[in-house]
Amino acid sequence: DIANMSPILAPAQIPKPSLKVTEPTIQLPPPPPPPPVARRLSTNSIDVFADELYEQMIDPFIRETTYTIFDELISQWNNLTSQTVTIFNEFVLDEINSVANEYYNDFEFQQKMLRDTLNEENERKRKKYLTKKYFSIWFENSFQAQEERFIL
Repeated sequence: DIANMSPILAPAQIPKPSLKVTEPTIQLPPPPPPPPVARRLSTNSIDVFADELYEQMIDPFIRETTYTIFDELISQWNNLTSQTVTIFNEFVLDEINSVANEYYNDFEFQQKMLRDTLNEENERKRKKYLTKKYFSIWFENSFQAQEERFIL
């Protein structure tokens, strides 16, 4: 029955173009490189892997962090050193001033003692001189008075 049917419902024939269209040649990418030689999992392979990771990622980070820390430490050291030098200079200046003041006060006291001693000595000499002078005046006067008494 189907064979007797007319081709009314059959799809229309599409005429083929006269130009020949060539299909593009597909270029396949090169095959991926073969996987690395399979390593057996061992402590040595884990150590090598950790070392490689350290060199690639952790080592530069640690180096940068270390430089930053050392820069900070050097900055703090310089700051503390300058403060220490300032405090030390003030301390030395205070000590020098106190020693100089003590020396000056001792020197001034010794000068005063020497002046007092010299003044006392001069006073004693003056008293001695005056005593001799007045004694000689008295003696002369009393001697003259005695002579006058004898004359009378």
